[in-house]
Amino acid sequence: MKNICKTILILSFFAACTSPQKEQKSADSTTTQQPDSSRATTDTITYTYTHYRKESKNVVKANNVTDTSYVQVSYPKFASAELNAFVKSLVINEDEPDAKYITVEDMAADFIKNFDNFFNQEKRYRTSWYRETAVKVATQQPGIIGFETYSSEYTGGAHPNYNYSYENYDLSRHKNMLLDDLFTPENKLKLDSIAEAIFRKQEKLSPDASLKDDYFFENGKFALNQNFLITDKGLLFLYNPYEIKAYVYGVTKLLIPYNQIEDLLKPNTAIAAYIKHDQRI
Repeated sequence: MKNICKTILILSFFAACTSPQKEQKSADSTTTQQPDSSRATTDTITYTYTHYRKESKNVVKANNVTDTSYVQVSYPKFASAELNAFVKSLVINEDEPDAKYITVEDMAADFIKNFDNFFNQEKRYRTSWYRETAVKVATQQPGIIGFETYSSEYTGGAHPNYNYSYENYDLSRHKNMLLDDLFTPENKLKLDSIAEAIFRKQEKLSPDASLKDDYFFENGKFALNQNFLITDKGLLFLYNPYEIKAYVYGVTKLLIPYNQIEDLLKPNTAIAAYIKHDQRI
């Protein structure tokens, strides 16, 4: 009997040591976690992810449901102060470019303050609000870090609004890369022509089909935006809801392979050096 009791005690001890413990978070909290280890073989710069959440103390009760308004943010943190400043600008200015917040906490506090004012003024038709922003390292090429920022917000209305934004940070020049950094004006026109052919094939449109009826291109003329990501396969462009199509169709992605645009790129750019080094063409 004593041996049985000892066995039970030992098994209980190991079970307690190996059982996962749920993390308790407050309404205003910051946590940090390591990135996915599967990225370790391709990433050239290390980073961790920081998570921040702030909730309103005013809860909305409707139809036997209690809901909380909140701001939730996640973003990578690097050893480089310049990189961190760039990432911070993506987090705190993504939804309100005119608002010059100093910290993530400032941005969150302002959003919750606006909700609390709405909550106190609106007595009959209250609804909860939220704002979510997630910045992640999407790609790392030699000399370039690609970021994807996802933002979603609801402050009343028919549906939430969401947005994806791409940035390509040039590590040598410490700046975000634009199409003008990669193409001359003349070659940018050629890029548009190549992209339109790919777009029409992707959308199952004939070469002369009108873009006026089902798309929102200005004057019915196809155009690339500045929302692109430098990937290992090509330039990936993304159009957000309402940009070229109705909200119901969601986002539209367009990949332009390097083998179609290699000769159009400016020679002394990080992407040109990457393509030549990687010999993917």
